[in-house]
Amino acid sequence: MKRNLKYSVLEDCMYQTTEGFMEVRIQHVTLSKVLKGSETLTHHARIITYADTPT
Repeated sequence: MKRNLKYSVLEDCMYQTTEGFMEVRIQHVTLSKVLKGSETLTHHARIITYADTPT
């Protein structure tokens, strides 16, 4: 990510196993950057995080 790139979290959802440990986390984010001429570039994305649990 560049220094002038800003992001905001729109939704943050975490799923757990039956034992109470995190299994997966899904975040919906909006990335925004102000370009020359005061134009704003926005992009919608997801950040998906999986927990590495011992088997």
